[in-house]
Amino acid sequence: MPTVQDVRITSATNVSVIVSLCTANTTTLSMSAYPVFSASTTYGTNSYRANTPLLRLSPSTATVAVSNPSVSTQTSAGSATATLTFGTSFDGSTVEWQAGGSVRRYQYIIHTSGHTPATAYSLAVTSSTAVLVSGRIDIAIAATAVQPGISVCSVVVR
Repeated sequence: MPTVQDVRITSATNVSVIVSLCTANTTTLSMSAYPVFSASTTYGTNSYRANTPLLRLSPSTATVAVSNPSVSTQTSAGSATATLTFGTSFDGSTVEWQAGGSVRRYQYIIHTSGHTPATAYSLAVTSSTAVLVSGRIDIAIAATAVQPGISVCSVVVR
C-alpha cells in the first residue's frame, strides 16, 4: 500500500520531499502532480466536488493538465528527492482558477518511471503498485496582483 504524505506550502519557496528507501534503488523514479479543487464549489450551474480537476476559464470546458516535477534519485543512499516548485512557480494571476478560496490543491504521486499515470487524478492512480508515495499539496499563498506600469500621484477635479 502506498504511503500518503501531505504537503502544505505557505510561502513562496521551493519545497523538497525526500523519500528514504529501505533498500538501494536501481529504478528511475518519476513524479506526477494533478491540480484539483481544494473544496466543493459551484460555477454557474456546475458543481465541482473536492479533488476534481480545476477549470480553466477560457475555454471553460478545459481542465488544467497534469504536471511532472523533477525527481532526483541517489541510488547509493537509497533515497529519492522530489523537488516541488509550486511554491515559487504558482501565479495567482493566471487562468488557473478556483472559486471561493485562496488555497490551491494538487494531488501528487511518486512512482516508478515505467508507470504511466492517467491524465487526471483518481483513486486508481494512487492504488497502483508502481506508486511509492502519494499525497496532497496545499498552497496557501496569496494570489499575485498585476500592478499597472503607470502610477498616479494626484487627481484634481475642477
